[in-house]
Amino acid sequence: MPFLHNFYAKLRIIVSSNFPRSSRFLGRQNSLIKCLVAGGVATIIDLILLFFFHGLMNIQIVSATTMAFVCSFLFSFMLQKFWTFQNHNREQTSSQLFLYVLNIMFTLYLNGLFMHLLVNNFSVWYLLAQVLVNIVIGLWNWIIYKFIIFRND
Repeated sequence: MPFLHNFYAKLRIIVSSNFPRSSRFLGRQNSLIKCLVAGGVATIIDLILLFFFHGLMNIQIVSATTMAFVCSFLFSFMLQKFWTFQNHNREQTSSQLFLYVLNIMFTLYLNGLFMHLLVNNFSVWYLLAQVLVNIVIGLWNWIIYKFIIFRND
């Protein structure tokens, strides 16, 4: 994950130099910012897979969304555990993975529900709808990850 470390360090430098007051916020909210970066990477992977499944393979939108979401979850787990929350305790990995899967199942349901509503009921373009849904789910996930799954006691 050297790429992400370098990207994050450069992001902090750019933001701090352009917005000096933000450096304290970046220091205090390190896990939130990292979670957003990791979520952004996971979102890019999710969108690429969604485009592949729905845009190229013409799989129905909810099924394609589900497949893309499931495929990106393992990458996301590793990134959140080891990079975002710096949780290197391998003894807790199985219980964390279990809680992560439970959370993923819940957010997978929300993802499908919100995608159905936005795409089918409100005629939002499916890729934009997925970005909007990922923002809501991302904020939910940060709270669950920080205070329940990857908390450092």
